[in-house]
Amino acid sequence: MKAPRGFLFSGIHAGIKASRKDFALIAAEVPCSAAARFTRNAAAAAPVLDARARFPSSAFRALVITSGNANALTGAEGIEDCRAVCARVADELRVPHEAVVCAATGVIGVRWPVDKLLAASRELVESRSPHLAAAAEAILTTDTRVKLALREATIGGRSVQFAAIAKGSGMVAPSLATVLVVFTTDAHVPPAVLDAVLGRVCARTFEQLDLDGSQSTNDAILLLASGLAGHAAIASGSPEELQLESILEGMAQELCGELAEDGEGATRRLDVTVRGAASDDIARNLARAVAGDNLVKAALFGSDPNWGRVVAALGARIGRDNLPVELQAICVQIAGIQVFAYGVAVAFDSPSLRKRMRDPLVLVEIALGGDAGSGRAWGCDLSYDYVKINGDYASFTQASSDGTITRDDRIGNYSPALKRAILVEALSYIAKFANRRVVIAWVGSALSRPALAATLASDVSLLQSAGVLPLVVHGYPPAVHAIFESPGAERALDAQDAHGEQAAGGPRDAVDTLLEAQTGPAFVAALNQHHAHAIGICGREGGVVRAFVTAEERADGNTVHAVRAGALEVLLGKGYVPVVSPVGVADDGSQHLVDPAELGAHVAAAVRADKLIILVDAPGLTFDGELIVSLHDDTLADRLRSGGIHPALLRVVHAALAALRHGVHAVHIIDGRLPHTLIAELFTDRGVGTLIQPRGFPTLPPFSAA
Repeated sequence: MKAPRGFLFSGIHAGIKASRKDFALIAAEVPCSAAARFTRNAAAAAPVLDARARFPSSAFRALVITSGNANALTGAEGIEDCRAVCARVADELRVPHEAVVCAATGVIGVRWPVDKLLAASRELVESRSPHLAAAAEAILTTDTRVKLALREATIGGRSVQFAAIAKGSGMVAPSLATVLVVFTTDAHVPPAVLDAVLGRVCARTFEQLDLDGSQSTNDAILLLASGLAGHAAIASGSPEELQLESILEGMAQELCGELAEDGEGATRRLDVTVRGAASDDIARNLARAVAGDNLVKAALFGSDPNWGRVVAALGARIGRDNLPVELQAICVQIAGIQVFAYGVAVAFDSPSLRKRMRDPLVLVEIALGGDAGSGRAWGCDLSYDYVKINGDYASFTQASSDGTITRDDRIGNYSPALKRAILVEALSYIAKFANRRVVIAWVGSALSRPALAATLASDVSLLQSAGVLPLVVHGYPPAVHAIFESPGAERALDAQDAHGEQAAGGPRDAVDTLLEAQTGPAFVAALNQHHAHAIGICGREGGVVRAFVTAEERADGNTVHAVRAGALEVLLGKGYVPVVSPVGVADDGSQHLVDPAELGAHVAAAVRADKLIILVDAPGLTFDGELIVSLHDDTLADRLRSGGIHPALLRVVHAALAALRHGVHAVHIIDGRLPHTLIAELFTDRGVGTLIQPRGFPTLPPFSAA
């Protein structure tokens, strides 16, 4: 992922943290326009105190960011530390000292390890590149993943690039700015226009983000514009200004969603929309009231359809601020189900709502009447882990005399009873799955989310390190899935020209291109970055996957004819993680997409896997709104015959039953939209999702061999 023209990024390990990157740089190759917003917290950190008077600017050259140590509440010495580090970086860049500012995040009350930062400044500058990833990683603290947003647009007849990086997981609550965010663009925007646009965007987005009600001392949002796109300067009040604002607001909304999803200990994201208010300000105020309410957050964590907490939060804010809103005009929907209308409760299907509230994203929609004011806010649930993360923070975080920060989060810090329970549980499951084969079929929408793909790659690598023998069946990217699921997809994909050849540039070529670019290679690269020794197999290579083609062959809905186990066995024997893409070859040599869940069942049977895990867009299988933790294949088959399976999971259920009937010991259907569910499924006592085991049907011979 590259930055807009005129910007270079870097991120290195300078020694604030024990090992992770902690020193980032965003540098402008030319003097550029810059605008910023900072925390309103009266206990603002030294970087905020030093930087906020310098914006807006027309001569910005660089931003330095540290993570792990916030340099907050460190007095005059902290400000001097900021200026010393900025001056050293400015000298390395050969730019004026006043054109470089800094930001920081991390532990409060400890001065920077200035000597380490000064010593690392040359490496920081020399490692600059147009790629954002290293800097995006170096600004993280308790975040579990990087946060990026990218856009491209045409302004004034010229191509304009936009890129943003962000961090934020805890201490996130509205007050002008809520996190560390840096927007870069090569648009040509005067500082005054840039500042006005940023202010309006922040008011509608970042000021509406409330993860835990705690405002940081270090919050900062910067918007930088190099002007190198080559179009005329964007004027105030022009259509181009509106276009710029719309693009930045879309990016900010995307980042707010990512930040809410990655809130400390969060398991679900909350998105609140209010419409029909007398003004946008009133609507935004009420949306914030719901998104930031602790009882609403706790109910969300428990999937509790307690609509009264939402209405109580609204009523409290209406009364506190004397807002012109009548209770009798309010209507509330949670996850698309109406629960309250015109002052009274509405009868609703509680189990169905509880089921919907288990999704990673829960929408709350509030209508106040017929006015035009609207607003939106973002939040997350309040989980046990939030208390654990923050209850232990001070106890386990240690600062050396030079400002280096270490976090002693070892299991030895827990109580003896808890320590024993964790170790026994984890070790017993690690021993159980050592040298066992586990096939992971990834079929959900998480395929389109790079952060979740990176998390899954890390988890698969950990499984291999623990002695598990994993194989991955990679599903379709969303664009391919849309083509494959469209009416007449197979006829269109296999369309031939007048000479009986595949039509060049047609849908089949598009699918092949997308599969090559977006399935195996990217995930294989991520696995290898985690030292998993992965190798990609596009199913058509070497005839590993044989596909059904004709309507007669596919009469029962099957797409996979056979899987060649020999090639997979060779790779497993050499310590590789095979990653199989959902493409097969027919007897006539033509290439065809196959269903990834069905392919997972065939692969699992072919290699005699102990378990098939299917990652889907659901918590597991639910009946009458309740998650089914475990069941047997005969019970599931009865449910299937009676029509009790959600249509989106029909193929998955058929694949699960087929795998069990052909010798796979167990199938587990789990939520692929949440991080680390794979680890929780294998290495914890309770597990997650729905476990299906054989009982009611005789085992059939293995699937046909290719």
